[in-house]
Amino acid sequence: MSLPDQEALGRFAGWYGLDLAGLQGGDRYRIAGAGETFDGRIACIQLTENGRFGNILYQIIHAVLLGDQVGVRRLRLFPFVGGPQPGLVQAANIQLLTAAPDDQPLTEPTLVGHFFNSYPFGTMLRGLHPGPAWSVLQPVLAGLFGHIQTPAMAATRPGLLVAHFRAGDIFAPHAVLEDRLGKRWWSGAVNPWYVQAPASFYLAAIRAALESGTVSEIRLVFEDRGNPAVDAVAEALSRDGVACTLQSQDLQTDLIALAAAEHLIASASTMIEAAALLAPQLRSYTSFRAFESHGHIHGRVQPLFAGLLRARGVQLSLYRDAGDYIPALRWDASPEQLALLRSYPAEKLQRLDGEDALAAEAGALIDPVPRLHQAEEEAARLRQTLLTQRAAAEGYRAKLDAQRTDTELWYSTAQAWQARAEAWQTKAQAFETSRIWRLTRPVRRLLNTLRH
Repeated sequence: MSLPDQEALGRFAGWYGLDLAGLQGGDRYRIAGAGETFDGRIACIQLTENGRFGNILYQIIHAVLLGDQVGVRRLRLFPFVGGPQPGLVQAANIQLLTAAPDDQPLTEPTLVGHFFNSYPFGTMLRGLHPGPAWSVLQPVLAGLFGHIQTPAMAATRPGLLVAHFRAGDIFAPHAVLEDRLGKRWWSGAVNPWYVQAPASFYLAAIRAALESGTVSEIRLVFEDRGNPAVDAVAEALSRDGVACTLQSQDLQTDLIALAAAEHLIASASTMIEAAALLAPQLRSYTSFRAFESHGHIHGRVQPLFAGLLRARGVQLSLYRDAGDYIPALRWDASPEQLALLRSYPAEKLQRLDGEDALAAEAGALIDPVPRLHQAEEEAARLRQTLLTQRAAAEGYRAKLDAQRTDTELWYSTAQAWQARAEAWQTKAQAFETSRIWRLTRPVRRLLNTLRH
């Protein structure tokens, strides 16, 4: 018999020292395949369908790193555009099954949910160091996305620079986005989180790369021409006599083109971040304002995406505006914003490299030193909570064992009394059929007559 969802999730939160309320917030998690004896420990993690390629890759990253923290080596994914073929992948010591959610029933305790956000899992995910995290993620990404990395490796050429331009739904106020199964997951106004970089950012980054002597080929990749920076950059490069090729095809073809780059110039998009993590020969990555487009919602102690790139030896550069560009989280693709995107002057941009870029990324999200102390205190509190919860669970299990022993003793006693009763009944039946019983029948009849 399975446990009610609320009780099962409570036992899970208690065992791992997590905040139950956080697991029941915007992203609601549940425990599937848990019976009455479930003590809180999970054996598998399953992702629910939501979002497109870049967001899904972040789901995989967070689920893999969470599994590594809690000792879970089995993950269940769903088929998605640009993803691996359905089937089983063994990556190092992690087993990943890609299948439709209903193809195989869950028979072991499984944490099910949407893993794009990391904050429900506390310092398990927010306090991760990118170096060790990359050693866990690298074999998983290679195992799942060989169909992108292998052709990207073949297409890589020395000095290839690829610039990505986010377009599509964030330039269409009435866009409707659906997943593979036709489930609508975004509809209505333009998503305000995706403030796109001005054309001057792309031109400044491309010209700096050309001046460095490391770039010999330039390619612009975009979903469609809804982003006016595409034409503005292409026209400016043409006026400068700089050759470039333009590409806008299907998702997988564009992903391979991005992953083939030695140098990437990024839009505000999780797709380009995913491509950078999959790019086998990436040498430099340049972004506007922030490396991780959704870093503000995670509350990380230190930037994860930029840290993963740095752990691979990728050179990082960050451009910042003078504070008079489109405010953060205020993107609406209005005519005024599109005009500013085309015309914002390059003179107002500031470039930061290496450690300065990482420090700017961290400073834009949090003040790292106080946050680190806060994270350490939270980790200590969670460890103490975990010990308390485990002690309570051990006491509960001991109580159950004692009750089970008492029950078994009473059951054994009842069986013994039943055996005795059956023995007496057998003796009574034997006496009733005996010779003495038959010989004394007249006497018993006489006594009955006298009694009445």
